[in-house]
Amino acid sequence: MATTIIPIEIAELLHTAIKAEVGADVFVYARGVPTDDEGNADDSATCVDRKCPMVEIIPTDGEPQQHASVLWSYPVHIRVMTYGPHDPFAVSLYTISDAVGKYLRNPPALAMTLAEFDAMVVDGPPEMGNVGKDDTMQYQEWACTVNVRKA
Repeated sequence: MATTIIPIEIAELLHTAIKAEVGADVFVYARGVPTDDEGNADDSATCVDRKCPMVEIIPTDGEPQQHASVLWSYPVHIRVMTYGPHDPFAVSLYTISDAVGKYLRNPPALAMTLAEFDAMVVDGPPEMGNVGKDDTMQYQEWACTVNVRKA
C-alpha cells in the first residue's frame, strides 16, 4: 500500500526503527500500519490481536506552526506495555523502555518522502501507570512531536 498521508508515513518509519531497537521478542504495533498478530507489517492483515510485551506507536494529525505555514508538527505517543502478572517486578517494562528511550534520545532522523523531516522532539519524561481490568497492564508512554516542512 502506498503511503499518502504524513501521520501514516511517520508510523511506518517509527514502526520499522523501533522494531529493530527492541528485538524479536517484543511486539511492535503502529496505528495506520497493518500488521499481523506478531507486529510484522502485513498489507493483507484485516484484524490484529495485540500481544504483550509490546510497543504501540500512535501518531495523530498535524497542525501548522502558524496560519498557512509550511512548518507542521505531528504529535506521536509511543507506549511500552507489559502484562503485570507476567512481569510482576516490571523488569521487562523497564528493559524495553530503556531501549525505546535510548532510540528517542539519539535523536531519530526519519527518511520521509511526503515532507522534509526537521526533528523529533521528546516533550518530557515518560508517563508511567497501569490500565485495564484490575490495573494488570503496566506502561510507560512518551509524548513526542515530529516537526516537518511541507512542500
